[in-house]
Amino acid sequence: MKIEFVIDELVLHGFDPLQRYAIADLVERELSRLAHVYAKDLVHRRPTDVARIDAGSFETPARFPAAHTGIGIANSVFDAVRGATS
Repeated sequence: MKIEFVIDELVLHGFDPLQRYAIADLVERELSRLAHVYAKDLVHRRPTDVARIDAGSFETPARFPAAHTGIGIANSVFDAVRGATS
């Protein structure tokens, strides 16, 4: 089974633009980890192409490093994908 995430646009408000690559890298790593952990669950769902998913929004405490926002983004995207394919 092949799982491919393509994120065309990620809108981040309130972050230093220099943080964008660190955030994106963590999103990629966390999505890969989640796909691996939940692979057995995903294998029982019928394959589908999802053209667009709104993964919502969330806030992170100011004391968290900006890159850790990537974990929250990945979880939101993954939950939205799982819901769209069920």
